[in-house]
Amino acid sequence: MENFTAILESIGSQNEAAAVKTLQQFCSTNEKTFSFFHVDLSLRKKLIDAILDDLSTKDRGVTFKIHGLRALRILSRDKDGLGSLTSDKSSLVLLSLAELMIEVSKAAQSLPKKEPEQRTRYEDQQENRENTCERVIAYSDVVIEALKCLCNVVYHSQAARRLCLKYKCIEAIIARIKIWFEISRLATDVKYFDLRFLFLLTALENAARVDVISNNGFCVLTHALDSCIPGKDQRKVCHETKVREGCGQLTGARLQALTVVER
Repeated sequence: MENFTAILESIGSQNEAAAVKTLQQFCSTNEKTFSFFHVDLSLRKKLIDAILDDLSTKDRGVTFKIHGLRALRILSRDKDGLGSLTSDKSSLVLLSLAELMIEVSKAAQSLPKKEPEQRTRYEDQQENRENTCERVIAYSDVVIEALKCLCNVVYHSQAARRLCLKYKCIEAIIARIKIWFEISRLATDVKYFDLRFLFLLTALENAARVDVISNNGFCVLTHALDSCIPGKDQRKVCHETKVREGCGQLTGARLQALTVVER
């Protein structure tokens, strides 16, 4: 309990170095902890709120973000004390840090662009995808910790799962999987936790399975698997068209006819 109080005090003091130190101590002490029944629930919620507030409203450094997310990940193991981790605000913060928000970033907006009438939709999508990819590579440790936290939260909370779907996270995950074909610098852990997050959502929410289908997810995932298996250059890819964007769709009556298992 003293550890919780120390973190709250260090975050409240605005001393980032002190906050990072107490967060590191908390993570180290509770690395193997999966239940916090011994800590007052209101204190846990205060700590979650304090970390989320700092991640969302203050210009914190990468080190603070990493350890703040690690602390949230550890706290999110206990389903009885999720607090505001299941809130709209938390979903926005975690999805943003995981680079899974469907929007043009501030960085992308600041780059010189063609006049609107000179640009195609494909060019806009390609530019946004490339900018997002560079951010994921540059801040991969933050992205991975945010994904780990999201995996814990959506596993425990239906409300959190539905908020993630509200913010089109399936579309964002599928879009990121498409770049696996051409970006060798993308960390393996980003790919792993992208798929883990996608698996949890589709296993627990029927709407997520429908979203995967509507975003050509079957073919995108097939091509991603194909790109990871040794010998790709020596064999014929089973789907030969529209590799980057996915191919084939299930719509209308065929989609409705799918069983839950097939979806």
